[in-house]
Amino acid sequence: MPEPTAPPLERVLSRPEQGTRSIADIALGRDPARPRATNSLRQPSLKGGLTHRLTNCPVPVPRSEWEAVLTGAKRMYRSYSDSWHSRFLPIMALDEQLPRPAVIYSRRHDLHSHVDSALAVILSYRQEPLGAISEADLRAEGFIRGDTPLERNAGMRRFRRRWRIRYKCWGWRPQDMISVVELRPWTPDDHEWASAWLFQRLYGDWA
Repeated sequence: MPEPTAPPLERVLSRPEQGTRSIADIALGRDPARPRATNSLRQPSLKGGLTHRLTNCPVPVPRSEWEAVLTGAKRMYRSYSDSWHSRFLPIMALDEQLPRPAVIYSRRHDLHSHVDSALAVILSYRQEPLGAISEADLRAEGFIRGDTPLERNAGMRRFRRRWRIRYKCWGWRPQDMISVVELRPWTPDDHEWASAWLFQRLYGDWA
């Protein structure tokens, strides 16, 4: 079949606003009243409807927090996404069933394209504005070290200063949406409940 030639500009400009006619329709002389093309996507098969899939969950950790998170000294941290497209993207799905096992990782600065990784348990995850951090979370992250009003104010200053150092190119932007992760290191005792969690995710609908 010969390749269709481009239609004259007059025919393109005169085509109706409503309907399904395109430039290709005009060039090929197609009937504008022809039926629409049917959806060629197949319906899910019976076997597909009986299949559940589960993958691991990689969660990035800022390099400055890695050692404290790995040892369990720090069980909560805040972070931008490591996406090239937007730093505001969630670092994990907001509808994840928690707690759950996850692979935490941190990019190494000394070796290009290398990461350190470990197994952990994600206890909670959410997104919130950077400046909305609560006093309880400031204590959980280790920025408030006493009970006096002066110390509470000092905790927020420490947090802002730490954030500016970590993200020098953006600085302190309190309205930015960031990720808040609460987690703990993996222990051998976690194998039992994690096995039950995996079974429930894969086969719970039929158990």
